[in-house]
Amino acid sequence: MLRSLVDPGGDIAKGFGMISVTLSDGSNVSGLLGDETEEDLEILSLDGSSRLIDKTMIVSRTAPISSMPPMGFILTKRELRDVIAFLIELNE
Repeated sequence: MLRSLVDPGGDIAKGFGMISVTLSDGSNVSGLLGDETEEDLEILSLDGSSRLIDKTMIVSRTAPISSMPPMGFILTKRELRDVIAFLIELNE
């Protein structure tokens, strides 16, 4: 959890990383990275819809990025510890 707060781009969970792909027809599709298989890539739109894209149609794609800022620059070490303790308690 600490790594996710301090370096949100380190490991991005499915459905939380923004991605953009350029298709062979020249169009661009952007959204949250959903499921990905050998053949297909799912992109989730902010309106709740999703689009399944055949990977053979993808010319280029960006790596998933997180829109969350690094909390190490916003919170003190003590505040980070308190946030993690709070989140752990929610799971119990």
